[in-house]
Amino acid sequence: MKTKKLIAPLLFTSLLPITLQAADLDNGKELHDAECLRCHGTEPYTKDGRAVESYSALSRRISMCISMTGAGAEWFPEDQEDVLEHLNAAYYHFKK
Repeated sequence: MKTKKLIAPLLFTSLLPITLQAADLDNGKELHDAECLRCHGTEPYTKDGRAVESYSALSRRISMCISMTGAGAEWFPEDQEDVLEHLNAAYYHFKK
């Protein structure tokens, strides 16, 4: 019984970082809508022959857009990850 009382908190705290690192899709959508949609609509994500064909390419494209336009320049890395996860969930459905 005493062992269970010691193991349970350790198990919980070992899983905590995984939970805290989960992307915030709502934040990603909000940031995307406020910044990305100022330059373009959703057409680049839905058109035939779209340029982005993998999860890693999508991540690179977001970085490139930030570098080229300055949109999202004030984002933290977590914000960029949220936008990446939002776009992947809403449009691309790439495997990681």
